[in-house]
Amino acid sequence: MTSVTRPRLLLVEDDPVTTDYLQQGLEKCEVDVVSVTNGNDGSHYVFSLPWDVIILDRMLPGLDGLSILMRMRAQGIMTPVLFLTTMDDVPSRVAGLRHGADDYMVKPFALPELVARVQVLLRRASSFPNTAILNVDDVELNLLTLVVTRNGEKILLQPQEFKLLEYFMRNVGTVLSRQMLLKDV
Repeated sequence: MTSVTRPRLLLVEDDPVTTDYLQQGLEKCEVDVVSVTNGNDGSHYVFSLPWDVIILDRMLPGLDGLSILMRMRAQGIMTPVLFLTTMDDVPSRVAGLRHGADDYMVKPFALPELVARVQVLLRRASSFPNTAILNVDDVELNLLTLVVTRNGEKILLQPQEFKLLEYFMRNVGTVLSRQMLLKDV
């Protein structure tokens, strides 16, 4: 029996009506949706689990969507992000895209269009090679499974140790200052 893995989507939206509407529409399209209602929980989920696509509201209780996106990109998380927001002015849209959003939709929106945009993001993401595995010499770090191996043997690391190793592996050959480590890790 073959099992097909459905795409996983994180929805960070504080409006319960919009959340229900999106969950029902996206689940009909064979997408597993996990939703959270504030920026702090959204940030926790972004950094805790791998996602295929993330839909972020810009204005959220706690941490705002733009801050979450900026932290993601600073940490090297390149999961496709679609902003879904009432912030419809050009400077807001430009800021969202310049800070790493892959798409930007304004509320109110048409569900078929949003679903089509999510499908495009999923298609684009699946066409890129797997960048979730970092290799330096005989050390392999898997960002999806959070497993580190050296010469094929598993190495158990604490979460902060994992982040530090990832940072070092992404910056091979670069002299890193204490300030850089404190700021970025």
